[in-house]
Amino acid sequence: MKREFLLNIIVLIGINLLIKPLYIFAIEAQVQNASAPQEWSMFITLLSMCYIFQIVNDVGIHSFNLQFIPKNRNLVNSYISQILAIKGVLAIIYFVAIASSFWALGYASMYWKMLCMIGVNQILNSLLLYLRSNISGLGLYRWDSFLSILDKLILIILIGGILYTSIGIEINLYAFIIAQGVSFFIPICVALGVLLVKKVVIRLHLSRSFFLALLKQTYPYAIIFLLMTAYSKVDILMLDALHPQADIEIDAYSASIRIFDASNMFAYLFVALILPMVARLIAEKKDLNALIDFGLKLMFCFAIVIAVSASVYSEDFLALIYDRSTDYIADILVYHMIGFVGIAIAYIYGSSLVAGGNVMRLNVVFFNCLIMNIILNFILIPKYGAIGAAMASAATQLLSMLGQIIVAHQLLAIQTSVKLWLKIILYGWLICLLFYMLDQLSWSSWWISSIIGIIIAGILALLMDMIQRQELLSLFRKKIDPRSVIDETSKNV
Repeated sequence: MKREFLLNIIVLIGINLLIKPLYIFAIEAQVQNASAPQEWSMFITLLSMCYIFQIVNDVGIHSFNLQFIPKNRNLVNSYISQILAIKGVLAIIYFVAIASSFWALGYASMYWKMLCMIGVNQILNSLLLYLRSNISGLGLYRWDSFLSILDKLILIILIGGILYTSIGIEINLYAFIIAQGVSFFIPICVALGVLLVKKVVIRLHLSRSFFLALLKQTYPYAIIFLLMTAYSKVDILMLDALHPQADIEIDAYSASIRIFDASNMFAYLFVALILPMVARLIAEKKDLNALIDFGLKLMFCFAIVIAVSASVYSEDFLALIYDRSTDYIADILVYHMIGFVGIAIAYIYGSSLVAGGNVMRLNVVFFNCLIMNIILNFILIPKYGAIGAAMASAATQLLSMLGQIIVAHQLLAIQTSVKLWLKIILYGWLICLLFYMLDQLSWSSWWISSIIGIIIAGILALLMDMIQRQELLSLFRKKIDPRSVIDETSKNV
């Protein structure tokens, strides 16, 4: 079991390091380059709206299933048969919801086809995630690992074949959306095939009493998903509604946030590894402080180095990726990376609260963050555009971080010392100073300076005991339930 756990962790980390950044920067970013700003901004706006309504399409079923099936594998036939029928009904309700919102918000009828295609893709994506939760719940970790990258691999092959070969086909946004649909449909067929081979019997059956009983168990997960999605996606919708040049602003905003998303992916990997350890310590009623302090130091070292380096060299980095790169996009990126530091630290405390079953208190934090985000967007977007939305996002992430730290201290008896916080602040200040000084030197290119900065930052972390070799090695020596780690990590791939 331990050997399989380590193998799957290595595979999943390798997948994230290779496939996801390749897709983000070599495929998705290049599709944006090939699309007109107006068309791309409408795609992002409609996609954000569809994301927010995913709560209707899932109602927390995916997150619930990840926890339920591993503990109740004998019930998989009964549950999958009824939940698939329920998801069919939810898909219809979801489509009615996004269609109604489309017409109520007054979007141009020329984009109706785009909305329908995005909506179908989101339904397929939700179905794929649900099927994967059953596969991982049955202990088929390698199949789940393969399915976690299959959709991106298909997109890389389909869209990359058009972008980087001379086959004579010109890429457009609608071709990209269709390719996304294909990239969801093929893994769904594979997932169904795996389940059928493993003797899972699927007989669709719709039961009102079952659905109501299921909803009672899934609604906390549904609420947390809704709140997190809303305050991370509402900025795009508000940019579209509040700014007179929404097309240009959304195009710039989506270009800058892509780097935030890539950075966030790596932060989540560590959380996926530490979460089952926290859950076990809570179950055994053991002290969490040593593990939380270790996670906090390691996460902060990673987050601050990524954030500062990306901010200092934002113009150079963006110029490598985008044809429409500007100083304005670089300024937006700086605020996103400030928010990234907040969300990275919040992951440590938020994962502890989830592991301890304190989901409802976490929902209170997210609800307050959503209200603050909406208010700030109303104030900042009309005057500052995409930069104002990024400011609101950064402030919201920092508020979320603070709220989760306070709640974790109250409910889990976590006591992060003042000395550790002072050390963290000092390390952050030194990293800012380091990269500022490197940027002032004209003897090397920006990427050489950034590599030198990262190396020095690592040495500094060791010297200040922010990272201790023995602690880092012990992370992989702990006896962890592999199912928990694989489930959590796979969700983010």
